[in-house]
Amino acid sequence: MVWGTKSFHFLTRKISTLVFSELKNQVAIANDTEIDDQPIEEETGTDLRHNYMVAKIKNSTIAIEITKVLEVIEGSDVTPLYKVADFIRGLISLRGQVLSCIDLSRYLGHELTVIDERNKFIVINVSGVDFALCIDRVLGIQSIQQSSFQDSTKVFQNEIPNYFPNFREKEGEVTLIFKPDLFLKSTELQEYKKN
Repeated sequence: MVWGTKSFHFLTRKISTLVFSELKNQVAIANDTEIDDQPIEEETGTDLRHNYMVAKIKNSTIAIEITKVLEVIEGSDVTPLYKVADFIRGLISLRGQVLSCIDLSRYLGHELTVIDERNKFIVINVSGVDFALCIDRVLGIQSIQQSSFQDSTKVFQNEIPNYFPNFREKEGEVTLIFKPDLFLKSTELQEYKKN
C-alpha cells in the first residue's frame, strides 16, 4: 500500500493476529460440534434452523433470535427511574437514543442484577421498539433447530413461560428461548406504553 510517498507492507498473518487479539473476548460463533453440516435456515421437511444470540442471566442460559438483536453494549450508565416496576431498571442513552433498561432476573427466579459500570446489555428491536436487556455475559451465536424446542409450560411452574415459551435441552444444559414480542405485549408493560 502506498500512502503519500511512503510504502507500507501489511502481512496477512500479522493482521489476523492483531484482529484476533482485539476480538478474542467478544462474541464468538459456536464451535463445529454445536452446528451440524446443514446450512442455516435451510428447510429440512418442516424444521428450520435460526441463529440465536446466547447469553447468561445469573445461572440461566437464554437465547434471542439474532434478527431481533441490534448490538451488545457494555459499560453504559443507567439512569434510575422511580415509581416504576422493578424490572425497569432505568434508562440508557445510546448515541442520542434513550433505551429502557430491562432486567428479567426475577422472572428467572434470581435476584435483580446489581447495576454498575460492568453490566452488559443486549439491545433488542421488536416492531420498531428498542430496549436494552440486562445480561451477565454473552456466550456466542448458535444455530438452533426449531424442532429441538420444548414447551416451557410443561416443565416450569413459575413466570418463565410468560416470556420464555420454549426451551432447548442439549447435553444437560437448558437454554430458554426469549420472545421479546411477548414481553412487549405483557400486562406489566401496558401502563408504560405510549398512547
